[in-house]
Amino acid sequence: MSQEKNKLQEKIKKTGGKAVNKVTDVTSHEQMEGLAEYVLKEM
Repeated sequence: MSQEKNKLQEKIKKTGGKAVNKVTDVTSHEQMEGLAEYVLKEM
C-alpha cells in the first residue's frame, strides 16, 4: 500500500470512519467480484 493511501486510510479512521483498500483492476469482472467479497468480509 502506498504511503498516500495509508495516510488517507488513517485520516478516515481517526475521524470515526472505517476504511480498507485492495488494489483492483476495475476492468476485470473477476477482480471487482473479489473486491466486493473482500469489502463485505472486512466491513
